[in-house]
Amino acid sequence: MLRKILFDAFGVPTGYWGWVGGRLMGPLNRNINELTVDLLEVGPRDRVLEIGYGPGTGLLLLGERASEGLVAGIDPSAEMARQAALRNRALIRRGRVKLALGSAGRLPFPTGRFDSTCTTNTIYFWRTPRDDLAELHRVVKPGGRAAVTFRGKAGPAGTLSVRTVFDAEYSVDDVAAMLTAVGFRAVETTVRKLPFMTAVCLVART
Repeated sequence: MLRKILFDAFGVPTGYWGWVGGRLMGPLNRNINELTVDLLEVGPRDRVLEIGYGPGTGLLLLGERASEGLVAGIDPSAEMARQAALRNRALIRRGRVKLALGSAGRLPFPTGRFDSTCTTNTIYFWRTPRDDLAELHRVVKPGGRAAVTFRGKAGPAGTLSVRTVFDAEYSVDDVAAMLTAVGFRAVETTVRKLPFMTAVCLVART
């Protein structure tokens, strides 16, 4: 029961708990979204994709950086699309932000469409993270960047990992290895202490 509530609130937000989850994610995830956007180094004319945009806080930050570009977002939740559209309505009206429904494993975009892509607090909900990371690689043009950010789970030896809702656990090194395996290079890992969490952000190039 608890797992279902958490999934409905934060995995693919649905119904009442999805509405609650979205309302919480906006303020609670602002710091980790800011970290992701800062490390992605978005340029003013870049085309950027955010995978799992949630209530749209990250989209808004990306839109500020890509001031003459385009920010696209994809998320499996209709409730999150509604909240993100409301939060980003001015940028959407100007054609600077575009939202889509879908999953990380099957992105509805052409190969090499974006200068960069990012995803924050979504890897927990990926059944096969390597396949999803391969899709990230596919849609980023050569020389582009990708950022994968999550809350690190501290182990007994001080090592950090990420645990999924499918009872799989990956060390930070495992995630870096998956990025390399699907074609990314020059993976850089940043660990940052934020309020109530230890954030881990891996940035890689195509």
